[in-house]
Amino acid sequence: MDVLFMSRLKVYEKEPWYHFYKVLLQPPSTFDYLLVLLTPLANEQLIEAVGVQIDIELRREGSHNLTEVIRGDSFALPMVSEEIREKTTSKYDPMLEKLVNQVQDNIERFVNVYTKAIEGKITDSEVAILKTYIGDALWSEFSWFLKNQDNLNARRKAELIKKFVSIVFQRSTEAIMQVLWKRGVVLRDRNLPPTTLRLVWIPQGDNITSTGIYDVPESKAQLLSLLRAIMPGLIDFSTSVDENELVRIARLTLKLDDEYDIDTIMNLIGKLYLEPNEMQALLEELKGHGLPKKLTVYAMLSYILTKKSGHPSFIIFEGSTPVTIIYPAIKFEESTNKNGKED
Repeated sequence: MDVLFMSRLKVYEKEPWYHFYKVLLQPPSTFDYLLVLLTPLANEQLIEAVGVQIDIELRREGSHNLTEVIRGDSFALPMVSEEIREKTTSKYDPMLEKLVNQVQDNIERFVNVYTKAIEGKITDSEVAILKTYIGDALWSEFSWFLKNQDNLNARRKAELIKKFVSIVFQRSTEAIMQVLWKRGVVLRDRNLPPTTLRLVWIPQGDNITSTGIYDVPESKAQLLSLLRAIMPGLIDFSTSVDENELVRIARLTLKLDDEYDIDTIMNLIGKLYLEPNEMQALLEELKGHGLPKKLTVYAMLSYILTKKSGHPSFIIFEGSTPVTIIYPAIKFEESTNKNGKED
């Protein structure tokens, strides 16, 4: 089971501001990156977003008995305000819990009927149940497996059992996504084993009219392009070669490793773009959240770009390529936090 991701969510919740910038600039995965990109929009209640993760693990007990361990969790965006998290989970958890339970019921029913088939106690109606779960395309292979599994070595037998249970799991989770996409947008993490489903669901609302199931791309720019298409007017980005001076400073910082050089860049940014008191207050806030110095420079530049554009804006990198993200539907005010959240 993939517990690392769920553990990361708990860490993000404890220090949301710090991890917003940390994950924005250095995401452990594009799915984590997706959660960050949606955060300002959810904090401003322009969208709702909720995630689901379901894992299945098979354990053998004896020669015939199978035990399935299924864990399903729903989660709100971890870096939004606590109020938004509670509102989102209380609204959508009951529905999502029912969908997760359907997956568990399907797996348990399949394993129970499969066990009866091994023992030779299966009825015609139960054969039909197995065929429904496995599907016509693989039914011949599954039937052969039932008849010949005693002649297979333990490793091959375990591989086939896992394959068939994974198929039932995937067909069951596909049914979940079919329910969700009819009422909004499903963004699915495909960089996972077949025994894990992870997704974010964005329900339809005043600002979301799209529906559909989309795979989360592995590229930051591709993900931003997808979100821009799904949520026109809410998020935009640029990888233009016509860089402004703030982006050029960010590119220069990317090449620096010496802390003295980074300190020099920070001082120059302060002198060029910020009032002395403003510079001191910004640095104290950034350092108070424990950002590394290089990330502090990017955060400073993003803050300055936000002031210039009047909308929350962020400078990040895709490799060595600078990417500028902007949230045109959110107005920046001096009292607004850097991730679009009111202080």
